[in-house]
Amino acid sequence: MLAFSSYSFSQNLLTNPGFESGTSGWTLGGDASAQFTESSGRSGNRLTHWSSSSSYTAETKQTVTGLAAGTYRLSVYTVGGETAGAWLWAYCDGQSFSTPIPSSPWGSWAQVVVDNISVSGGSCELGITTENSEWSSFDDVVFEWVSGGGPGELVIEEATGFCSVDGSVDSNHPGYNGRGFANTDNAAGNGVEWRVQVPAGGSYELEWRYANASDNNRPGNLLINGLSVATVDFPSTGAWETWAVATATIFLDAGENTIRLEAISGEGLGNIDSLSVTGDSPQAIDCGNNSGDCGEGNPDSQFSCSGDPAVCLLGGGVGNYRVTMEFDAGYNGELEVFAESRRRMFTSPQQSTSASRCADFLVDVRDPEGQPWQDQSDRGTSGLNLRIAQGAPALSRLTFSPISSPTTLFIAGDSTVADQRPQLYAQPDARYSGWGQFIPAYFGSAIEVSNYSDSGEGTQAFRTDGGGLWNQINSRLKSGDWVMIQLGHNDKTTSASLYRSRITNMVTAIRNKGANPILITPMIRNTGDPLSGQHVWGDLNIRNELIGVANAQNVPLIDLMELTSEWAGSIGRSAAQTYFVGSDRTHSNEMGAELFSQMIVDEIRRQNIGIIGYLRNP
Repeated sequence: MLAFSSYSFSQNLLTNPGFESGTSGWTLGGDASAQFTESSGRSGNRLTHWSSSSSYTAETKQTVTGLAAGTYRLSVYTVGGETAGAWLWAYCDGQSFSTPIPSSPWGSWAQVVVDNISVSGGSCELGITTENSEWSSFDDVVFEWVSGGGPGELVIEEATGFCSVDGSVDSNHPGYNGRGFANTDNAAGNGVEWRVQVPAGGSYELEWRYANASDNNRPGNLLINGLSVATVDFPSTGAWETWAVATATIFLDAGENTIRLEAISGEGLGNIDSLSVTGDSPQAIDCGNNSGDCGEGNPDSQFSCSGDPAVCLLGGGVGNYRVTMEFDAGYNGELEVFAESRRRMFTSPQQSTSASRCADFLVDVRDPEGQPWQDQSDRGTSGLNLRIAQGAPALSRLTFSPISSPTTLFIAGDSTVADQRPQLYAQPDARYSGWGQFIPAYFGSAIEVSNYSDSGEGTQAFRTDGGGLWNQINSRLKSGDWVMIQLGHNDKTTSASLYRSRITNMVTAIRNKGANPILITPMIRNTGDPLSGQHVWGDLNIRNELIGVANAQNVPLIDLMELTSEWAGSIGRSAAQTYFVGSDRTHSNEMGAELFSQMIVDEIRRQNIGIIGYLRNP
């Protein structure tokens, strides 16, 4: 129920990778006078290695320390010059890794990559060496962790991974993060429990953010999978609004682990704001308690809703909101909740037993609330608004509160992905619906879905050198976020090289912010054309280009074009058309948007893409 922040370490580990501060952070060797920075880089400055003499060698390098064991990747962009000998290289743990740097024409930046750099821990020396070079330029050097025992931090608040507290979740002392803090009842044995999953057994560091206004230490017994492993001290912080940290280093087994902290004294524990787990790719696990406590809040706030289906006009302004809803145990039917411009946020099937149910999710309130460019004439309803399509009479509690900087899944796409207008006057099979409009219901409250897809747009609008829609995403994008990219329906006049460059630049820009890209091939048009003939415009074959970029950049790829082609082929073109609006062969209705979003989620699970940790349990 209820948010963990995962901090991606697929980020640049180098100092001054784009040479924006000249050669600061880099050590220059060989003929240092032949190395200098100029403007007109890919983004800002570039580094030039210049030599007109065969006796000149230029070397630029720096050492990165504090690396965890794992596999790393080094890359650089190059342009111009003719080289008789140039290398991109890494020296780690006594092993050398390198690749030649080819000549590249002026005006055409090319990326050079050294993959599969094995690091056992410690440091790596990284560099660029050129000999007999004339005006070779370099920019955007990236050194990033890819897999293995790399560093990862998971922060669990009152959300996925937070299982229970023998007491309450309170919010009466300032300075906490999330929606509150765990306050155990004052008795020995009372505690707080969390659940995490790790890919391999090993050492992990746990850190609790806590407050303790009493004069005494309030120690806790730490249990991992039911076994006592350590005592953790929680000394006085002097006041309940003064927060400190307590730590422990422990061993976690590969797979699922239960972490429990129990009070040793009769005073209970200090107030626990969060648990951080640092180590090899930890993920929070749903504790299976979604039918339990639905959080604190005003029990009368459901009266902001009226009708059946119910419309809830909750006010507020543009921003991010956490919503928690509780439905009576006496109602066993289906639940379905939408927000803003008909974004489906939560569904629950009919159940055979009587139990209360919780709906919890994050809502991105924007203006306009649907498509960022196409809905300017109909900006939607101001503030946070919900629509309970099924189950409205059973609503017993509704709470909502603004939150700041949640982990976000951004979506870059076209009309087949976009948040289409509500169209409540039409039947569901006649409502234009993008799959990005229906995918939020598959994610829990640890991540917010923010869909910047827009009708008629292609890579031009998302280009990183000034695309209007890219600028909107980029202004909010931060480390730990995710970006799904499905572009191609509207790139009919884009050349293959330009399309490839724009997609690659998006991937690079996303990673440079410590965020995580996912490429998605566009679904088919229901024309009966074979897979090989779908989305081919001149020399541009959308599917082939996306597969190529995914392989070259080591980016997760969901081949929705192949999935939908196989699906349409299996049921026939006529049956497939029932998932599209009327005779429109391109745009899905609600049933189609649900199907295509389900295909994407299934692939996330099948491929075990990192964002899997944010999905609700199936």
